[in-house]
Amino acid sequence: MRKYTKVTAGILSLVMAFTMQGMTGFGMTKVMAAAQTVTIPGSLTNGDKADYSVTENSIVLKTTGKIYEFENSTYSGRNIKVEGDDIGISLNNTKITGTSSESEEVKNMKGVITVPKDKKVVITSKGTNSIGVADNSNINMSAGIVSDGDLTINGEGEVNIKGGQIYRSTSTTTYEGNVNINTKGRVGEREEAISGAGSIEIKGKVHLTCTSSCKESSYANAIGLDGIDGKPTTLTIGGSSKVELTSGEKGDNTHEDGYGIAGDSDSQLCIKDNAQVTSYTENSTNINAGKITIWDSAVCNLNTQKGAADDSAICLIYLDSCSITGNAAVNMTTAGAGLYDHNNAKSPLEIGGNAKVTVKGTGEYPSVLLNAAGLKMTDSAYLYTESANSKGIKTKTLDMSGSSKFVPVSTSGKLEAYVATDLNMSEKASILPQGTKKEIQVDGNVKVTGGTLDLNTLTVKGSVSITGGDSSIVNSVISQDKKDVILLIKLSGNNSSEVIAPTSAKVEQTVNVKVKDGYEIESITVNGSKKNGTSFVTPDKITNLVVNAKKKTAPETPTTTKKVSITKASISKIKSTTYTGYKKKPSVTVKYNNKKLKNGTDYTLSYKNNTKAGTAKVYIKGKGKYTGTKTVTFKIKTRKKGTYAKGIYKVASSGLKGRAKASSNSKVKKVFKKGTKLEATKVIKKKTSKKTYVWLKVKYKGKTYYVYGKYVR
Repeated sequence: MRKYTKVTAGILSLVMAFTMQGMTGFGMTKVMAAAQTVTIPGSLTNGDKADYSVTENSIVLKTTGKIYEFENSTYSGRNIKVEGDDIGISLNNTKITGTSSESEEVKNMKGVITVPKDKKVVITSKGTNSIGVADNSNINMSAGIVSDGDLTINGEGEVNIKGGQIYRSTSTTTYEGNVNINTKGRVGEREEAISGAGSIEIKGKVHLTCTSSCKESSYANAIGLDGIDGKPTTLTIGGSSKVELTSGEKGDNTHEDGYGIAGDSDSQLCIKDNAQVTSYTENSTNINAGKITIWDSAVCNLNTQKGAADDSAICLIYLDSCSITGNAAVNMTTAGAGLYDHNNAKSPLEIGGNAKVTVKGTGEYPSVLLNAAGLKMTDSAYLYTESANSKGIKTKTLDMSGSSKFVPVSTSGKLEAYVATDLNMSEKASILPQGTKKEIQVDGNVKVTGGTLDLNTLTVKGSVSITGGDSSIVNSVISQDKKDVILLIKLSGNNSSEVIAPTSAKVEQTVNVKVKDGYEIESITVNGSKKNGTSFVTPDKITNLVVNAKKKTAPETPTTTKKVSITKASISKIKSTTYTGYKKKPSVTVKYNNKKLKNGTDYTLSYKNNTKAGTAKVYIKGKGKYTGTKTVTFKIKTRKKGTYAKGIYKVASSGLKGRAKASSNSKVKKVFKKGTKLEATKVIKKKTSKKTYVWLKVKYKGKTYYVYGKYVR
């Protein structure tokens, strides 16, 4: 595992950001755009110039607000030191080769380019540029860039930082364009292509390559995230950026550590917004942090080649939380454990949304090894695990809901999944093992209220409660009392879809079979033997269960003297809606005996929990010829930023203009004040070559207008 040294005030960090105060886009700010350009000639002579000075070992950039343009040349043997503020450094096919001399002047500079605290520097590039030293064997701290101030590296060309790190403190560094960082470490030293404390943000179409490979007993991390004084270090990768991390020499297992992203307990990692992260580690973990979030169509391809359990694709050290959600895709190939946590993890790993996670384990450890965190799957999440030489997964808990799907595969014929405490399944979740054993072992309790279990054997040490899961297929369940618990599934027969499948029963226990409203049981056959009535006693094992159901005779017709319970009526399914901050009151269709009932005449509606995101309730109360109350539910989904749906909105800023058409050129019809309530009846998306604009068709006092979606909330 990674060795964490004591964090001191002198530890430096790197912050990458797409935008920062005073710097934007691929060039300088508007302030710097008007700045005077100072040319640094390729042939330098020592001495003080008007805006810079030159010594045998350095070029000192002195004047604030200047752009220093380095010629298409090689600047050998001198490091660059920044003294002025708001400085631009312009490179065009430039090579800056600093010195690794042991002179006091160079020791104080620390790197080829040094940015002091509270200074701001923008490095822009065209062509192919490199920053590094010819010989890094005697470098004290860094051969690339050392920044205590705010640093931006951007441009149309490439910036290659060779032979050393970017090592910095808690200020801001921005990357845009193509940046390649390569580090060669030394015996006994921790070398990271990017290292320090603070926060890192990579966004925009950045192509960042970090390669770190160290000698024996060294630490070879591509990116290091160390918190300082209890403050978290945050790395955010987004904006369709492409980040490639390589740590450790391929085929060389002599290094002690080699993380792609190495974080401590205070570190936080967020990968989002179509970003692509590829990591190859020879000796350790691809991603390691205290808090990890991967979402919003991000793609991660992780490959680790050493076989220790903690040499994993994702290592959740001191886990505060970890979630993979949205439309993210995470693909892992590992000789260790694909997903691994430490014993002091605080919360479960969560896979949700439409995220797709695949783990292919090639070593002796489970492809997923969550000793403390546990695993939670929601929504339409998908998890595929493949284990060549071990049990498929080992987790503290396994909680599944929504339409989540877990497919464990053991190609070695071993157990597909082991749960140390409890297994909980609800709604339409499914566990579909594809190995030869098709067995799950649970040391705690099992509670299934819905979903699909496709198993040969479910071994449970605790209690078994299966009150749903009518599509489950389990041949036997071994409970703590060592008696077989038979799951009565795989129904066939007339109208079997209308049968509420028996859930579970111990051997020699009587099971009552039920059917849905409007149907009745015609016959039950168990293992070829026909049973009388609507119940039967379970045999040792059920191989065939046939339940024939038929429609009931026509229901009674209500009269003025005899009322019918509204609970016998059928209610249409209510579609989910999106949270807008206002009460949701969807209509329902109520039918009895195929006759549509009227709201206000045959029933009334009332609502509960219909404002916030979650599960709302609708109460249908009988009226007139009908009596009783029936309850149905519908989902209110959390509104994601940038998404819109029909509903009530408020104007978020004063002076919002309602237009006659969804076009910026149409005549203005109405100006709405901030806070005005508008009812959106339609969402319209208009695309241009660069952007998509969202308009809402709204009603206000009986008239129709079109307003920009981003000006409402």
